[in-house]
Amino acid sequence: MVDYFLILILAHLLTDFVFQSETLTEDKQDTHVQKRNKALFIHSLTFLATSLILFVTIKGITWWPSFTFKPISWVLLLLLWLIVITVTHYYIDLVKVKIQIKLKELGNHKWDIFLFLLDQIIHFGIISLMVFFFHKAEVLRNLSLLIEFLNADLILSFKPTHGQLVLILLCIGILVTSFSNIFIKISLTSIKMKIIEDKEEVKIGRFIGGAERLLTAAGVIAGAYEAIAALYAAKTAIRFKQASNPKFAEYFILGTSISALFGILTGLVLKILIG
Repeated sequence: MVDYFLILILAHLLTDFVFQSETLTEDKQDTHVQKRNKALFIHSLTFLATSLILFVTIKGITWWPSFTFKPISWVLLLLLWLIVITVTHYYIDLVKVKIQIKLKELGNHKWDIFLFLLDQIIHFGIISLMVFFFHKAEVLRNLSLLIEFLNADLILSFKPTHGQLVLILLCIGILVTSFSNIFIKISLTSIKMKIIEDKEEVKIGRFIGGAERLLTAAGVIAGAYEAIAALYAAKTAIRFKQASNPKFAEYFILGTSISALFGILTGLVLKILIG
């Protein structure tokens, strides 16, 4: 059951934060209905294709050594299951986009971060529900785990398989780079802190931010906290002249703080998983 959940979460993260180009993102928010619907359809279809490829690749490798093949009814059920998630993905994004367009017309950006997080929570919720229904019997047999979940020892005792660990690492890699880049951007825009206008500089900043969070996570795992301090000290020194601008200083401090928080939390989670 864990494998299915991780595969779908990875497919969702790849679709929303890796494969989605800026052009497609802009088209999804276009006021022209036909253009917007086409972009949403392509986006949702990308999720379906990505999830199918991941299932065939990952589960195919898992099944191959045992030379067992799933019955056609199981394959059709899986396909139906993925189509349901794809259709809900389309309509969830459609509702979000319509709300965004209305808010944009009003010049209101303070709800952007709320919409972003709510959208992701609903997507994750739909995936969780579908996994539950697909593995209902297994979930019901292990219902006692739900009660024990409140016990921290259960979380700490969870030891993923090598395959699950790879999936978790891929998901975390996307969360700490592409996802957090968008989260930070929307967070700062929501409170009207859009200082950097140069698109090329923004793109470079995202790559640097992603690398920064990966290095922070690596530092936490290795226990090299002095290296983390040196990393952020160097970043501050590079931006020292720009920090004389009060508005940029606020933008820089808040953005760096959110970025560091993502990196540290990621490092702590990985440290627990790796053991």
